[in-house]
Parts: sequence; C-alpha cells; structure tokens
Amino acid sequence: MIDRKYCTMLRLQGDTTSDHASQIATIQTAIISQEQARTEQEARLRTFEADLATHEDECLVSWRALYIVAQQYVNSCLDANFEPDWALKPRGCYCLSACLDLNVLKESGEKELQRHRHRLNVNKTDQWRVKGSTSSAISSCPSRLEQGLLAARLETLLTEQVQLEAEIARLSSIQKYRCEHQQELKTFLIDNFFQPLLTGYDEAERPADAPASDSPDLAQRQAIPHLTGDEQQAIDQLTRRDDMDRVYHSTLEGLKSVQRQLANAMLAHSSTMQRHFLTFTNSSVERFEQYGDYSMRDMKLAIAKAELLLQALSQRYQELGLSTPVVQSPTRQSDEQAQITGGGIAASESSAVRTPVIRSQGSPFQRDRMNRWRLSTKQGTPDPMSPTKSA
Repeated sequence: MIDRKYCTMLRLQGDTTSDHASQIATIQTAIISQEQARTEQEARLRTFEADLATHEDECLVSWRALYIVAQQYVNSCLDANFEPDWALKPRGCYCLSACLDLNVLKESGEKELQRHRHRLNVNKTDQWRVKGSTSSAISSCPSRLEQGLLAARLETLLTEQVQLEAEIARLSSIQKYRCEHQQELKTFLIDNFFQPLLTGYDEAERPADAPASDSPDLAQRQAIPHLTGDEQQAIDQLTRRDDMDRVYHSTLEGLKSVQRQLANAMLAHSSTMQRHFLTFTNSSVERFEQYGDYSMRDMKLAIAKAELLLQALSQRYQELGLSTPVVQSPTRQSDEQAQITGGGIAASESSAVRTPVIRSQGSPFQRDRMNRWRLSTKQGTPDPMSPTKSA
C-alpha cells in the first residue's frame, strides 16, 4: 500500500500540466502515517517474539521439573486412589508416564547422536592427517608399502565416514519423531488433564459418587444393595401373569446386559495390568485388583440389585402359585433352531459339537452370579431355568 501511494505521488509530481500540490501533501501524510503504523506493528511483533521465547524457556524448565517428580507424583495418585483434587486419573497417569519414558529415550538418543557426531569429526581429522602424510610421503619418495598402507587407511576412514553419516541420519530421524510425539503427548496432557485439573473441572474420569475420604481402604466403601419400599410395593402389587412375566424378563435382560458390560470392563482392566505396573512402581497385584473392583463397583451393585429383584419376583410367583418363566439356555435354543430349519440329526450333532465352544464363550462370572441368585431363593421355589409348564 505504501509503495502504491509513493508511485502515485511520483506520477503526480512529474505531471506539469496541472497543480497537484494538495494531493501530493495528502499522499505524503498517508505514507508517513502508514510507516508509523508499520513501525509500531514491527515493535509489537518483536515484543511478542521475545515474550514467546521467554514463555518457551519457562515451559521447558517447568517440564524438566515435572519430569524429576513425575514418578513420585503418579505413585502418590495411586496411594490416594486418584480421588483428591490434585490427583490425576489413571489415564492421565499413563500418559504422563509415557511422556516421561519418551523423555528418557530422547535424552539417551541425544547423547548417542553426540557420540556419533564426535566420531565423525575425529574421522574427518584422521582423514586430513592421512592425506597430509600421503603428500609428504610422496614428496620424500617412500617405499611402496608405506604408500599402500596410507591408501588402505584412507579407504577405511572413508568407509567409516559413510557409515557414520548414515547412522547420524537414522538417529536424527528417530530423534525428530520422538520430539514430535513428545510434543503431541504434552499438548494432550495439558488440554485433557492438566488444564481441567488446575481449573477444578476434571470430570472426565471422576465417578459422580466418589467418596470424600482419602483413605485407600476400598473394602469399607462397598454399599449393600437392597430393595426400596417402593420397589417392594410395586412387586407386591403385581397380580397378572402377563405383567409379572414382562417385569421378570425385563429385569433378567437388564441383568444380562450389565453382566456383559462388567465382563468387558474386567477384560479391559486386565489388559492394562502391564501398563499399570510400568506406571506405578509402588503398586502390587492386590492393589491392582482392589482398584479394579472399586472402579467397577457400580456395575456390581446393579447386578446385585437385579438379583434381588429377580429373587423378589420369584417369591411373588410362589405366593401366587405360579411357576417362574422358562429361560432357555443358548445350547437349547440352537438345538431347537437346527431342528426347525430341517437340520435333523446332523444339525443336532453339529450343535452338540459346538456346545463346549458356546459354553466356553460364556463368562464363568456370569454363570456364577446367575446360580447365586437362583440358589439364594427360599426352599421350594421353582428353578427359573427348569422347563416347568406354567400354571
């Protein structure tokens, strides 16, 4: 914009046919104003760059201080059961530990890279000396053996130089990848864990009903499930078979759904065992299992509550002189489906062959829980899994 105004001013000054003094003065004023604005903007930019460099240095110092106490911090988070406001949740601890390990790898890689660069400098110095010795040897007419030894030495140094340069290039690419990955981890930690933690809005992994106590004794915090008065009254008011069957099947399906969720949660928790012990150096198998039980307590309470509802419904069936609904196992359903589709004996045999596989796919924990509520009913209560005909 300034260049365009300057060109316009020169064109008007060269025009002798008319007087452009006022226009030239206006353009000169605009040019001076824009130059001042540009100078101020450049000064602000330099100030911003200086502040940015200062903040980057402070950030680097802060990260170095954090790396020193990171292991002690994550162990303290485990000791406090990840509940205090200052503690990260397990996922944040895993990410911080990975960032710490990556920093250790980056520092060791930088030292190795410096060693290879030093070897390369020594190699180039040796080459210069060998070339100087070769020149002096030729000028003094040495023996052919001495010339051959110097040539072989130079060839060895050149080969070593190529290898060192290739190794330096490889290590440099690895270091570049480590730095980029570490920066991504830092950004992820700041955005998802440190910033919510410092602002008091860390709700990503904190349970809604987390106890306020800092005691790590989780066994004392397990609630005892029970039926409320309204729930028991709603069951006692059921008199029609259709309504009872609908409530029974709905409760049973809910129980199975929560059991599947619990099985998946247990599998996911067990898959983090190796990462858990790599992150928390003061942990143990007992503490790992203890925290897993505590983190899945809501699902276990829901399962226990559903079992109580099924038990109360079974008692209500007995009071009305009715049998509990028939619940077919997956094996029986597959056999009946094979017979309906015309599979005959071959289909039944194939189902029988698949029976151990089907049973092995079911969670032992689910079967144990299902048996527990069935056996906990009063003596004489019909087995809901038995094929008893409805009254």
